Amino acid sequence: MVADKRGGSGVSLLVIVLALLLGAFSLDELRAPAHAQSASEDSVAMPDSSQDFTPAQLAPEDSVAMPDSSQGPVPAGLSCPGRVDSVVNRAFGLGERLVFAVRYAGITAGSSTLSVDDTTRIDGHLCYVINNRTQSSKEFSIVYKVDDRATAWFDMENFVSRGFEKHLREGDFKTDQQVWFHQERNVARYPSKNLEIETPPCVMDILSSIYYVRMLPLEVGAEVVFDNHENRKNYPLVVKVLRKEQVKVDAGFFSCVVVEPVLREPGLFKHKGKLWVWLTDDETHMPVLMKSKIPVGSVKVTLVDYQRGERGDG
Repeated sequence: MVADKRGGSGVSLLVIVLALLLGAFSLDELRAPAHAQSASEDSVAMPDSSQDFTPAQLAPEDSVAMPDSSQGPVPAGLSCPGRVDSVVNRAFGLGERLVFAVRYAGITAGSSTLSVDDTTRIDGHLCYVINNRTQSSKEFSIVYKVDDRATAWFDMENFVSRGFEKHLREGDFKTDQQVWFHQERNVARYPSKNLEIETPPCVMDILSSIYYVRMLPLEVGAEVVFDNHENRKNYPLVVKVLRKEQVKVDAGFFSCVVVEPVLREPGLFKHKGKLWVWLTDDETHMPVLMKSKIPVGSVKVTLVDYQRGERGDG
């Protein structure tokens, strides 16, 4: 909800926070590109999520469809260099819903919800359907209206991203994008562009990344390193576990571990803004507070309500 000179930010406040958290953008990339269009640039209509589907069913006629599971056996697992071998999901499950207040420069600008709403199959792989919706408040909408949606398909067995789409509606700015991850070939595929981009093994999207981090043991002093993909680019990310701390937010009082994400580039750390995230110090590692200091101001995201999901089903 930080306005761009062209009339759209291209990314909402919570997406800024998540993007910084997960290394998806540098601060120079938080604005809409000059060639951004109001039309749905990469959008493909989604079928009923209650039915199994594959990326091939979603591709437009002029694209090259990804193979579906009927064309061969699904591998039992992926090789993910550098990953902890014994990762088990005890952090979240179907039905979890987290509601946040988004405050910019001390003003409540809107709200955002993260929810695990469904399961479905992508190329034969059972996935969580994870949704994010960010909306400006009634008062803030008078000045600048935001209604952003994003969905991630998170592989329940291999803990990788199988797909991601976003629909941004911010002021006069509109954009839609969809990408499918063919993890067995290390490829990110943008169907409407008939474009394939090479990715590192076991790459993540923005939303899947935060759920992956929640599953990991987060010991003070440790660093978690993995790869992220957004807007046709790959981003190595380091998440530093800083300390333990107790915090009080609207949703209650929580004992937390504090983490700091840092976008890493070869030979250096690229980190133009500061972001800290408070995750509950238990198996769920539920995010309850996010604070950032960026060149355009400060952002604070606080948990105001939550519903636990069916843990242990991953």
